[in-house]
Amino acid sequence: MRAQTLRASEIASFVFCQRAWWYSRLDIPPDNIESLAQGTQWHQHHGLQVVLWRWIRTLGILAILTAMVLATIAFVSTLSG
Repeated sequence: MRAQTLRASEIASFVFCQRAWWYSRLDIPPDNIESLAQGTQWHQHHGLQVVLWRWIRTLGILAILTAMVLATIAFVSTLSG
């Protein structure tokens, strides 16, 4: 008998649902392929939203820092001049 490699994703699959893990080891396709495809599509869309919001947050932080620097420059220039 040849030993098969057990991957971390398989362990996660086993912990989540032992029966689904066993079916995948036997190469039995799932009955809910359409639902799985919709879930994959949803996760991809959500991932893009997360990336977008991270960029928006970064731009907001940069805008605040820029405003603070400009305010400091304006304040210092009024004191010195």
